[in-house]
Amino acid sequence: MLTLKGFTKKCQYYIKFCLCPIICSFLIFSKIHTYYLIKYLIEIESILFILIKGYLTFSNKIKLSINQFQIKKSSLISSKCSSILIFQITLISRQFQIQNSKQKLNPYILIYIFFNSGYFLILQKNSYSIQILSKFLLQKFITKQQQKQFLTNKHNNFYTNQYTFIHSTKQMKKQLLLLAFVLFASYANAQCATNAQGNVGSCMCNQGYYGINAENGGTCNQCPSGTTTASPSLSAGGNTNASADLSVCNQCQVNYYMTAAAAAASNGNAASAAQCSSCPTGTGNNGVQSQGDVSQCNICQANYYQTAAAVAASNGAAAAAVTCQSCPSGSTSAAGAAQQASDCQSNQTTSSKTLLASLSILMLAIFA
Repeated sequence: MLTLKGFTKKCQYYIKFCLCPIICSFLIFSKIHTYYLIKYLIEIESILFILIKGYLTFSNKIKLSINQFQIKKSSLISSKCSSILIFQITLISRQFQIQNSKQKLNPYILIYIFFNSGYFLILQKNSYSIQILSKFLLQKFITKQQQKQFLTNKHNNFYTNQYTFIHSTKQMKKQLLLLAFVLFASYANAQCATNAQGNVGSCMCNQGYYGINAENGGTCNQCPSGTTTASPSLSAGGNTNASADLSVCNQCQVNYYMTAAAAAASNGNAASAAQCSSCPTGTGNNGVQSQGDVSQCNICQANYYQTAAAVAASNGAAAAAVTCQSCPSGSTSAAGAAQQASDCQSNQTTSSKTLLASLSILMLAIFA
């Protein structure tokens, strides 16, 4: 739970001046003065929030809204400035989703913020391939006003955690609230352990990893080479729960075959992952989930065509993987698509280059 407070600054300046200049100029001890109160209303024009080493600081650029007029022979008596509370909220995290993929990183993000049906929503998209949707309940909000707001982050250096925000609203009562929520949501990336995904309180290790706790501070361990897990799950036998161990690494990765199944810990024996071996050159599969032999390598990889099918061991005969040959020069094939040499498709780019080279040689021979 987090409580945020926002303040604005209000200054009062007292000046004195002669109410009747003519009388004041002739009457030495009868100068009549009056005190006039001028209120300087200060609004925040832009705010820079900086998050460095766990500390949150901000600086303001202000603009003045003043009733200006000129009074001769006036003087400043006193001034007083005070901070006025404009909002106070208590945040309660209601929903959180994070999705992580393995795309190329880029240091720019885009943030949308708006009110909707009593909830304050933040949608952050960045090209680090992380999408965050945080939903918060406004438990206490002094202004009692819900209004759609938009905020775009134009300058963000992800590596130093410095954020500069450009806002589209001129309402002071919303600016601090919006920026505080954005920074609060930026911590969402760290709610799950490394190599984990999911909602806060229900984080799961990614496929190919296992652990007893995938929340922030927990650990997700990578499966041995060639092995992987089923899809992420918190259920019994899944890759993320109090009893998760090596035995949940019970599947082979693509282009591996299984020689021994995974085994749970029992009778003093430690848990073990599946034993997976790489398929012979040019052969492969789409991944296997049960123990077998090299005959599980039953398709040809890309740019290979099949000459003989895989054979499982039987009646003393040894198992054999599918037999594959490289496609003819200048041709290609997709994995598992070529059953014979004619299935390898001609590489148009290579053919064009060959034709161009032949024409060049011919032209040189003609004009030589």
